[in-house]
Amino acid sequence: MGILRPNNPTTDAMTVSSPTPSFLRSALASLCGFLGACVLLGCCLLALGAVSTLVGAGGEVPEGAILTVDLSQPISDRGQADTSLSGILEGVLAPLVLARVAQGIAAAGEDERISGLLLHGVARGRSWAQLATLRAAVEEFSASGKPVTAWFANWSEPELLLGSAADERWIQPLGTVALNGLAAEMMFFGEGLTELGVEMQVIKVGRYKSAVDPYLRDSMSEADREQWQRLLDGLFERFAQGTASGLDLDAGTLAEIAQEGNYLSSERATTLGLVSGELHFTALLDELHERTGAQAGDPFTQVSLATWLEAEDPLDTEDGADENTVAVLYAEGAIVDGESAEAVGGDSLARQIRALAADDEVKAVVMRVNSPGGSASASEVILEELRRLQETKPLVVSMGGLAASGGYWISCLADHIVAQPETLTGSIGVFGLLPSVGGLLDKLGVHVTTVSTAPHADAESMFRTRTADELEHFQAFVDQIYEDFISRVSRGRSLSRERVHEIGQGRVWLGMDALELGLVDSLGGLDQAVAQAALLAELDGFTVRHELDRRDAVEQFLEGLLEDEGDELVRNTPLSPAMDLWKRVKGLDRLTRSGGIQARLPLEFSIR
Repeated sequence: MGILRPNNPTTDAMTVSSPTPSFLRSALASLCGFLGACVLLGCCLLALGAVSTLVGAGGEVPEGAILTVDLSQPISDRGQADTSLSGILEGVLAPLVLARVAQGIAAAGEDERISGLLLHGVARGRSWAQLATLRAAVEEFSASGKPVTAWFANWSEPELLLGSAADERWIQPLGTVALNGLAAEMMFFGEGLTELGVEMQVIKVGRYKSAVDPYLRDSMSEADREQWQRLLDGLFERFAQGTASGLDLDAGTLAEIAQEGNYLSSERATTLGLVSGELHFTALLDELHERTGAQAGDPFTQVSLATWLEAEDPLDTEDGADENTVAVLYAEGAIVDGESAEAVGGDSLARQIRALAADDEVKAVVMRVNSPGGSASASEVILEELRRLQETKPLVVSMGGLAASGGYWISCLADHIVAQPETLTGSIGVFGLLPSVGGLLDKLGVHVTTVSTAPHADAESMFRTRTADELEHFQAFVDQIYEDFISRVSRGRSLSRERVHEIGQGRVWLGMDALELGLVDSLGGLDQAVAQAALLAELDGFTVRHELDRRDAVEQFLEGLLEDEGDELVRNTPLSPAMDLWKRVKGLDRLTRSGGIQARLPLEFSIR
C-alpha cells in the first residue's frame, strides 16, 4: 500500500499559496537549476580531468626491470571502479581485474625485459580463492627461472601462502609472523534491537540459513557454528598444504605452530624456515639496485604491475579476433532487482546474456560468479536468460571466492560448473526479514495512523508487527520459493529432490566438498572453465573475450550524473572498528530496503 503524504512532509500546517504564478515560479526554478548544474558539471570536468590525467599516466617497460606487485592494491573479478564523486576526487584506486593480474604475472615470466618479480604490500583482506589464484600465477612466473622475492614488514597466513612461492622471503627486523590459525567473526544485534524496541520477524527455510541470525540472536547457533567450523578447518588445510609445499615443510608442522597461538618474532620465524631472514626495505632496494645494474642515484630498474599491464594487456584480444569466441561474463556482487552497475542487477545481466546469445561469433559462454546471492526474483530472471542461451551454445560457470545462495541459483543449470577448492558455495535456502520499529516509536512518543482499504494492505509496513495469519502467508510464499530452488538444483545437477534438500538447508560448502556432493563438476580456476567451454563447443582455435566495462571511473561517473544514486563517502576506506560497525548497520539498512525474498549469505562476515 502506498503511503499518502502532504506536498510538504516537513510541516503539519496547511500550505498557503504564494501569489506568484506557479508557471513563473517553476520556470525560474528550472533556470536556476540548469545554470547551477552547468557550473557544477564544469567544475567536475576540470577536477576529474586533472585526476584522470594523473591516474592514466602510463610508462614504458625498461630492459632488465623487476616487476613489482603491490598486494595492497585492490583486485576484483571485474575491476569495477568506484564511480562516486568522492571516490574519484579522493583518488580511490580502481581494482585490478583478477584474470588480468594472474595472466599478467604469469606472462611476465616470458617477457625478456623482465628480470625478476617482487611481492610487497599487504596480502590480507582477500578471499582464499583469490589468494590461491595469485599464488598459482607466481608459481608460473617462477617456472621461467627468474627470481621471485617477497618482502613484507609483517607476515600472516595470506603473506605466507603467497610468499612460499618465492625464492627469497624477507621480513622487516622487529617484524612479526602471525601464524595463529583462522577465525570468523560475526556481529549479533539481537539484544540491542530488543532494547531499542525494534522487532525482527523472520520467515526462512533451512536449518543452516543464518543470514538473519545477526538480527535475532545474541550468539551463533550450533548449526551455524558447525558449518563455519568446517569451512575454517578446510581453508586452513588448503593454506597449510599450499604453504608447506613451497617451504619444504610438513603441513602438520604449520598446524602445530598455529596451535601455539603466538606471534613469532623475525628470528623465530627464520629459525622455523618460514622466512629467509631479516632485511630492512632500504637494504632490499640497495640489493635490487645492484642486481639490475641501475645507475648511481637512480632507483633500481623496475616496472609496476599496473604499468606492465597497460603495455601488455593479456586480456586484449582485438588484434587476434577470431570468429570462434568464448565470452567470459561476470556476475560479481550482491544480486539485486533491476539495473545496477556496481552489483549484479537482474535486468542488467539479463540484457548482457541476451546480447551474447544473439552474437554469432560467441560459440560458448563462461559466467564467472563471485556473489553471496541476494534477490530471489532477480536470480530467477538471470537463470531464465541463461537457460535460453543454453538452447544455442554451451554455458560453463566458473566460481570465484563466493558463489552461494542466489549465486548458486544462477549457476545450477550450467552445462558444467568449475569451482576452486576454496570457493564458498551452496547455501541452498531462502529467507525474508520483516522489521518492525513500532516499539521504538512508542519510546520516542511517535505514533502512526494507517488508513487502508483491506485488512492486510499494510502487511509489509515497518510500523507494526505482522499477525500470525500474515506470517503464515509469508512463510508459505518462502516455502514455495525454496521448493522452486530445490527443483532447479535437482534438474541442473541430476540429483533427487530429497538429496538436494539433504545437502541444502542453507548450508555453505567449500568447493572441494561441493565436488564430492555433486554440486559442482570439477575443481579449477577461470582458465580451466574456459578450456571446458571450448571443449563443449568443440572449438579447436578460439579467442577469449572478457565482457568488462573498459570505461574509466570518470567516464562512468559522467554517464551516471543523472542517475539517482547515493554518493557513499565511506566506501573503500580502511575499516576501523567504528567503521566496521557502520558497515554492518548499513548492511541491515540495505536488507530492509531491498524487499522481497532473499537467497543470500550473512550480510557481513570476515575470516581472519
